[in-house]
Amino acid sequence: MLRPSPQRSLSSDIAGKTRGSGRLLLAVPLFVYLAMAMHLASHQSLWFDEVTQVNGLRLGFVEVVPWLCGVDTDRFLVPADRSLPLSYWVGHAWCEVFGYDEAVMRRLGIVLTGVGIFWISLAGNRIGGAACGLVSGLLCATAPTILENSSEIRSYPLWICLSGVAWWLVVRILSDHESVGRRSLFGLSAVLTLVSYTHFFGVVESVAIGGTVGLWLWPRRAHRTNLILAVAIYGIACLGLIPFISWGVQHVGGSEATLDPMSTGWWYGFQRMLYRLVGHPASSVDLWALVVLLLGYALATGLAVRGWRDVRGRPAVTVARGITGILLLGLLGNVFGRMAFSSFDAFRPRYSLWMVPGMILLATTGIRLAYLAQDRLPRCVGRAALICLLVASTWIAAVFAGNVQTFTHGPHNVLTAMVGTAPSKTWLVYDDSPMWGFAYAPLLHEYGLMFPHYQVLPGDDEHNLHPLLGAPSSVDLHQAPIGTTLLVMSLDSHGQRDIRHHLRKHAIRPSRGPLANALLNDAEWRIIDQRDHFSYTSCHALLVEKIRVPD
Repeated sequence: MLRPSPQRSLSSDIAGKTRGSGRLLLAVPLFVYLAMAMHLASHQSLWFDEVTQVNGLRLGFVEVVPWLCGVDTDRFLVPADRSLPLSYWVGHAWCEVFGYDEAVMRRLGIVLTGVGIFWISLAGNRIGGAACGLVSGLLCATAPTILENSSEIRSYPLWICLSGVAWWLVVRILSDHESVGRRSLFGLSAVLTLVSYTHFFGVVESVAIGGTVGLWLWPRRAHRTNLILAVAIYGIACLGLIPFISWGVQHVGGSEATLDPMSTGWWYGFQRMLYRLVGHPASSVDLWALVVLLLGYALATGLAVRGWRDVRGRPAVTVARGITGILLLGLLGNVFGRMAFSSFDAFRPRYSLWMVPGMILLATTGIRLAYLAQDRLPRCVGRAALICLLVASTWIAAVFAGNVQTFTHGPHNVLTAMVGTAPSKTWLVYDDSPMWGFAYAPLLHEYGLMFPHYQVLPGDDEHNLHPLLGAPSSVDLHQAPIGTTLLVMSLDSHGQRDIRHHLRKHAIRPSRGPLANALLNDAEWRIIDQRDHFSYTSCHALLVEKIRVPD
């Protein structure tokens, strides 16, 4: 399927000019992706960070800039955002045309991610024709890490989109580096500038990609002038990032010494980041699926390394070397980020989101090189890698789709359903938990001051409710009148291990806070409803009514 005809030249081995039915193959990953993304979007729940972006999207193109630089950050009564403006500008333009409904905003993310996946398919097509384009597109379309971010009302869908274009340009430049044109270099500079205005770790991506491409082209004198101009344009354009970076640094508490690099937490975060370049909590639910997936990537990337000594695959070898260098520089950038800030986790998997398509393209290149090899052994290994990757990706995508609600970020849909059935004078109470804001911010955005909001403070008597917005004063529940209705929410956060344990049929029940436990055992209160939601942010929600006063 991936073997070139003997008559084709080295450059044509990687040009991937697809015609006719081959172009239709590149559309297959998009249909697969759209089915998965729409399924996820139907279960997605508004969460803490999205509330900030949803409110910020209502600002104009100019007005949002000072807001993102720390001016008047409390105007919406939501947390300040540590973000860059491009996703706000794109989202504002989209909403001005299609409306500010939550579902409309999620469709923007789905569209942007789909565009990014299409560009990854085109990059794979350039590596080895329509077959490689199909493989890289399918691996990207079924990757839970990509899907999980596809319908978010945040900068990540736009980041995926622009990163897809950047990876295509990287493959184009490296596969034809002898005659690379000015348009490709300036185009890459422009795309990386947009990436840098999308996410702070887009700067890491830009340095990794730009540095690798620059080092590769610098020895060729014909490219030096264009290379210098492209770097200068990028540098000048990125001067506008200074006020955003300044506010972002202040927002994470400044630059300090990090945790000991030899500490358990440091190494766990680094290992988690590496794993999430190819895996996901859904990948580890079934051990065999995980083994097959890791085996596929190990074989494919091993073939990419082996291909460096294969003269016949020289253009693809150049691409493999370039992608490897970019990924290594990207990982190094995250390590430096982790070392620079103690209060900021640069190893969070989503900060290396742009590297996931890079791993897919590296694996695709390795398989391509196997089919270019003259020996039978690498071809057999290439087929095994291809089968492992496709089977494991399909398997894991099915696990993800079947448990999609577990991979949402919060319980807002469950809570709004309970609020919808509660009496109009219900008090919304956030039990003692550091995660209480993940319920408070979305509910405040949804209902405003229609309901009074209260909080149980750590270390205080659980019956003492402290007022938040909409609540007139503190309340002692012992003195609450008959008929008082409470929606008590106990929240907790969960990581990859908890998700895996939960989905392996060892269901984890969300923990209850001290007030919820007290009310469940108090004869003065009648239980109307209680529900559990388990995801990255789990919630036990308890709706109760006071039916009598203490004796």
